[in-house]
Amino acid sequence: MLHLLRALTPSQRSAVLASYLGWTLDAFDIFILVFVMDDIAEEFGSEVAVTFAIFLTLAARPFGLPFHLVTVAPNLGTGNGDCKKLIADTEATGVQPGAIAVDTTTQALGGADENGAGMDQLVVNATALALHFKCLVVLVHHTPVSDDDRLRGKGSLLGGLDVSIISKREKGSFVATITVVKMRDQDEMQSFTVHLVRIVLGKTKKGREVSTLVVESVEPGAAESAGQAQGG
Repeated sequence: MLHLLRALTPSQRSAVLASYLGWTLDAFDIFILVFVMDDIAEEFGSEVAVTFAIFLTLAARPFGLPFHLVTVAPNLGTGNGDCKKLIADTEATGVQPGAIAVDTTTQALGGADENGAGMDQLVVNATALALHFKCLVVLVHHTPVSDDDRLRGKGSLLGGLDVSIISKREKGSFVATITVVKMRDQDEMQSFTVHLVRIVLGKTKKGREVSTLVVESVEPGAAESAGQAQGG
């Protein structure tokens, strides 16, 4: 895979990266829906509405890549934790993942210290997953409140990553800026502007809209302003 990327021109690599980032942000919709489904069910007063929404999301799988969800965050931050069991359970389903997303990194630490050994162990276990399945492992993490230009926790996380991407968006804005702060053996500090569209999923019993954001377009270059950040 890497030798194919190296064969591309800088413009072609930027186009491939922009396409991947757009797909990644669009995939977050599924995670967002699942993580707040209890709250949505409570607001609507019906489990059926939530179940049907998830059904519609997963029913779209034939039009793209298969999607499988682990609803409980695995422990990847203490010793072997759930790493071996996660591998065994995944193999038992017959699934050969092309990519694994851990959202969020903090939830997968199993209570371990993100500023200490917990982050070291998470890097070890994430690497073990990538090597075993020969696939991409994406860690969704956050930045410190006081510094949105770096990842939160121990610096070993950044050292163990092949690629680190920081996403920033002003509250209420429909434009986000994505910056590649690290890319092993490739160009770094590339920025992209992501244009988002708000989609209303429905309304609560109180009449409040329930919505999410989807990617409309991605273009090279940074947006003029950036706000809250999220990295991986």
